[in-house]
Amino acid sequence: MFYHLVFSILLSMLSSENTQNMVYEGTLERVPPTMSIESFCASAGYVLVVSEEETLMLSNDKKVKLEGWEGKKVKIEGKIIDKPIKESQKKGAYPISIDACTVLEIEKVYE
Repeated sequence: MFYHLVFSILLSMLSSENTQNMVYEGTLERVPPTMSIESFCASAGYVLVVSEEETLMLSNDKKVKLEGWEGKKVKIEGKIIDKPIKESQKKGAYPISIDACTVLEIEKVYE
């Protein structure tokens, strides 16, 4: 019983961390449509290049205006989520090896 309670508390702490927005800094770059996983998952058509080793694919379900920010150093407020691939997306350029895309869901963009 005690272990179940501790596990439940830890699980809720991890879940609540994932729902909080964070600020990520980098350069906003357009992703050309290709057959790559990056292109497929970057549904916003953009990625945030944080460093040479880290690029975040962006999801823009809230329709935040990204035009005009391309090539600029920006801050993006949002959260990292695993976005499941819908059955309707599993055609054409769908990369068979994945079931979800890990993306930064955009809430706000600023300098």
